[in-house]
Amino acid sequence: MFSEYHATAAKSDEFMIRRGRCKYIHYAGFAPELYDLETDADELKNLALDPAYSGLLAEFERQLRDIVPPEEADAGAKRDQGQLIKKLGGWQAVAEYLSPAATPAPALEMQS
Repeated sequence: MFSEYHATAAKSDEFMIRRGRCKYIHYAGFAPELYDLETDADELKNLALDPAYSGLLAEFERQLRDIVPPEEADAGAKRDQGQLIKKLGGWQAVAEYLSPAATPAPALEMQS
C-alpha cells in the first residue's frame, strides 16, 4: 500500500508504504520512520533509529523512489499550493473561506 499527503502549510509532504507488518514513513527533509505494526500497533517505537533495520529502511527508500521522487513531489505540491493561495486572494482570504468546522492549518492560525 502506498499513500502520500500534501497539506497546505505543512512543513513537509508525507509518503507512506505499508508492506506486510511493516510501515515506512518518509517526510521530505526529515528523518524517516519505520514501524512493525504487529508488535507496535500504536507506532511508538521508531525502528528507523535501530541499525539492525538499516537494510529494510534502505529497501523501503528505494521502493519509494521507484514510485515517486519525494523531494520533487514536495516542491511541486508547495508550488501548486502557493499558486492556489495567491489565486484565492492570499492567506487571509483562504482563512476566511475555511468552514468553521475545519481545523485551520498552523500557518493560518498564526496570522489570525
